[in-house]
Formats: sequence, C-alpha cells, structure tokens
Amino acid sequence: MKQLLFSFFILCCVSLFPAYSHGGTDPAKVTPKTNNISTRIIQFEVDAKAPDAPTQVKEFIDELKVQFADQPLNIKIVGRTCDLGPKAYNHQLATQRAYEVMEMMMNKGLNIDYLEVESLGEEQPLVPNTSEQNRRKNRSVAIHVQSGALTEFLASL
Repeated sequence: MKQLLFSFFILCCVSLFPAYSHGGTDPAKVTPKTNNISTRIIQFEVDAKAPDAPTQVKEFIDELKVQFADQPLNIKIVGRTCDLGPKAYNHQLATQRAYEVMEMMMNKGLNIDYLEVESLGEEQPLVPNTSEQNRRKNRSVAIHVQSGALTEFLASL
C-alpha cells in the first residue's frame, strides 16, 4: 500500500511540471531564448487618432518576425502628445493612439507573452515642447519589444 501511495505521489508531482512529464518538451531540445530588444517610434499628425501608422506598424512587425521568429515577446506601448490643447484631451488622445497601435500589433501573428499600454499624454515628452519640430516628435507612440524573461523586460523599462 505504501508503494502504491508513493507511486501516486510521484505521478501527481511529475504532472505538475509538464515540461518534465512524458508528453512535454525535452529541456535539452529547447532553443534558449535571447534577450533582444527592439524599439520603434510611430509618428502622428496633430489631432490624429489613426496615423499613417498601419504602414509604420506593419513594417515594424515584419522586422520583429525576422528578428525574433516565434519567440515569446514582451511589449510595452507608450502614447504621448505635444502640449497643444488641454491636458485631459491630450491624455485621452495619447491613450487612443496607444490602443490603436496595440490592436494593430495583436492581429499580426506575433507571439505576445506580455503586453502593457500606457498613456503619458503631454506629461513626459520625449523632447521639450519648445518648437514645432519637437512637438512633432512628441506626437508619437513608442513600442518597446524584448524577448526573454519578463522580469528582465520590466527591469529594462
């Protein structure tokens, strides 16, 4: 009876770790993940909710597929605006832009392990809003992508 209980215990414990059970992945055959990072800034026009971003995002996705293949990806998307207009409106606009980019990325066959979307509005510009050229740079969505461990990705942000 003790042998039967011990065998049942071992069987239950092994089934908790599918990578080591009979039907799982052999750890020796798993290709190690690399911790590559890729970042892209998608530019927007004044008051534009939908940028010419589909083209920019598609090009970036194609690059990600080549660079990372089917590795799980950790992605952070950050929306920003320039300082023209009310702060509340700019925050909402940055949020809408970031979520539009997120939707474009989710529907393109990437292996997304973690995804975070953030809106900074005009509060944390890439560059000071001191000229029209700088304002143009701040009307953007930044996409940060890293393969590998989630803890390393979060520490890199």
